[in-house]
Amino acid sequence: MKFLALIMTIFLVGCGSGSEGTPASLNDIVGVWDDSEYEDQVLDEWYYVIQEDGQTFYYDYKGDSYNMGSNCYERSQSSRLVDLGNGEFNEVYSGDDPSTLNISISGNRMTVNGTDIDGRYRYSRERSSKLISDLTPLCSELR
Repeated sequence: MKFLALIMTIFLVGCGSGSEGTPASLNDIVGVWDDSEYEDQVLDEWYYVIQEDGQTFYYDYKGDSYNMGSNCYERSQSSRLVDLGNGEFNEVYSGDDPSTLNISISGNRMTVNGTDIDGRYRYSRERSSKLISDLTPLCSELR
C-alpha cells in the first residue's frame, strides 16, 4: 500500500509542476498588456494591445526616460492572433507563414510559448490597468 501511495504522489507532483495557468482563449487576452522593460536601468515603456478581432499592436511611449521624446505614443501593427482552441493560437504576420503559440493565463499574467527560426521562446506579460483610449495622443497626430 505504501508503494502505491508513493507512485501516486510522484505522479501528482509530476503532473502539477510547472503549471503556467489555464489555456487562454482570445476573449481572455483581449486588452492592454504591459511590455515595458528596463535597459541600463532606464525604463522603456511599451504596451501590447490585443483587439477582439485578434489584431495586435505595439504602443511605444516616446516620453519615457529611455526615449526622452514627446508625450505621445508610436503605434505599430504587429500581427493577428487566430484562436485555435485550448490555448493554441496561430500568429499571422503580413506576408509570412503563421507560427503557433501556446498562451496561458494565470491571474493578470499571460505566458506565451512559441517557436521561431531562432528556436523556442517563452515570455510573460502583465495585464495593464491602462485602456486603449489611454494610449494617446499618437505621435503621428502631432505632426
